[in-house]
Amino acid sequence: MNPLSFLFFILFYASNPSYISRFCGGEGLAIGVAFSHPLVDGAAATFFINRWAKLVRGEELKPDEVPFLDRTLLKFPEPSEPCVDLPEWKPVRFMPDNIAEQNKISAILLKLSSSQVEKLKKKANEQPSKEGVRPYSRFEAISSHIWRCASKAHHAHASDENHQPTVVMFSVDIRSRLNPPLPHNYFGNALAKTVTPKCSVGDILSNPLSYGAQKIRDAVYAVTYEYIRSHISYVLGQEQLDNIRAFFSGQGDLINEPYSGNPHNILLTSWMSLPVYDADFGWGKPVHFGLAKVFREVRAHIIISPDGDGVLISMNFLTALMDLFKKFFYEDI
Repeated sequence: MNPLSFLFFILFYASNPSYISRFCGGEGLAIGVAFSHPLVDGAAATFFINRWAKLVRGEELKPDEVPFLDRTLLKFPEPSEPCVDLPEWKPVRFMPDNIAEQNKISAILLKLSSSQVEKLKKKANEQPSKEGVRPYSRFEAISSHIWRCASKAHHAHASDENHQPTVVMFSVDIRSRLNPPLPHNYFGNALAKTVTPKCSVGDILSNPLSYGAQKIRDAVYAVTYEYIRSHISYVLGQEQLDNIRAFFSGQGDLINEPYSGNPHNILLTSWMSLPVYDADFGWGKPVHFGLAKVFREVRAHIIISPDGDGVLISMNFLTALMDLFKKFFYEDI
């Protein structure tokens, strides 16, 4: 069988669970799959898709490749009230309709080659670090670069934006942070949301790339065992369950994402460590893996490039500032 041009898309919170679209001429196809995010995270979704593809190829699953469904592993012996401050869950108001209209969002797919990623890492580590402190990673460097370019676009559009507060919010995989760790085939949502310490657009612009990288690192380090306990206690609370129930019954949005009302903030997702291109259904590996949605807030997804050379950034950003963001994105490397 000749390899097909094969695209794979993933969508959370969709009403249709899956679809297959075949291209004209039979030269390829796209597979789309939808998941309920409260039940499944990106790691679990990727694990499931890759094992599904293995079965389609006629191969058998090993015992540790069968999805592990026991959610009681995330139940702590004694339920507790949140004992750690969780700023990422504090409620914020939705944007008024007139402001939302001004802040229209568009999507763009940008690529960073391996050499460009290395340049960003080198740039983030130009400042001498303390003895015993590891260099900033590619995730920290790329995230800080995205944050800085977004801030520069805001400043270039309106110079009085420097005082505006800005944060980056993302999720941390807690599978290996629990004791004992969750099994690698755990099928569920094992993420804890975290947020960078507050700063302003001016702070991001007046400091080197390492400044934002350290903010990203601080947000990761904040996810301690007690933080995870507090996070799970809150997520399993009645308010969150009511929000989820209302969404799936068609009575409203799932939840107002904290910080999404401020266009200076970024919701960030990194799938760089996920084997998203292992989904071979017998036609060869996919030529593209991505999200089939344009989000209504400023959001960035970092995915490994299909050719193995660097990463792709799926960026949802203000339509009016998108050209500025793209300009700074490559100009600053």
